[in-house]
Amino acid sequence: MIHDQLPTPLQLRAYLTSHGWTEETPKDPQNGMFVFCELSDDGLPITVYVPAAAEIPHFSLRVSDAIDTVAAIEERSKDSVRADMVAASPTPATSPTRPLTIGVADSPTQPLA
Repeated sequence: MIHDQLPTPLQLRAYLTSHGWTEETPKDPQNGMFVFCELSDDGLPITVYVPAAAEIPHFSLRVSDAIDTVAAIEERSKDSVRADMVAASPTPATSPTRPLTIGVADSPTQPLA
């Protein structure tokens, strides 16, 4: 994957939020990593780490990991998920100045949009 084809951190957050993932507290506030959780079919949490800025070390690797995880869960191709993430429109709900909510998805059977 080429860096300019990757979704921005705000697009990643918008996509995950709109697909039932719950944003938790930052994993590492100084380095700007955010944590998103979703429950698997067996009720175990699945975690995705999202960099808060493209300048974060290993940005491309972290984004690729997120795309791989989401593609596996949604049973879709990585390219399809990446394209949808790039097309995601950040809203005020995914603004970096908005406080983060804490929690995990309500139900293991919650459908992905």
